[in-house]
Amino acid sequence: MLCSRFLKNPEQQRHGRLYNASEKVFASWLRGYDWSLRAVLRHRFATLLVSFVVIALTGVLFVFSKTGFLPNEDQGLVFAFTEAQQGIAFDDMVRLQQSVASVIRQDPNVQSSMSSLGNPLNQGGSFSD
Repeated sequence: MLCSRFLKNPEQQRHGRLYNASEKVFASWLRGYDWSLRAVLRHRFATLLVSFVVIALTGVLFVFSKTGFLPNEDQGLVFAFTEAQQGIAFDDMVRLQQSVASVIRQDPNVQSSMSSLGNPLNQGGSFSD
């Protein structure tokens, strides 16, 4: 019974210009997808060949690509971020951040370091070389 109050016949509904414009765009995308899907299904073997060519070219580009996610040389830099509980007092956060910095400075491989508190106050960071 409640559905009869909320659900209306689509022919009786009226929409604004923005809705009608977006529906036209959506309908054109749907027609384009339908056209491309029919073309792919009509030419299955060619689609399979194109897929294999794309996979092969991806492999070739992977082998010959000179860039990567990691730098070629080690920069020797370390960034560390610290976070304490929400609402921690400033003096307590300073004490905790100083203890983290002292642990970092005790490492014989660290030449220099810098430590700071952030905003919000419960976050800090360290930079080591």
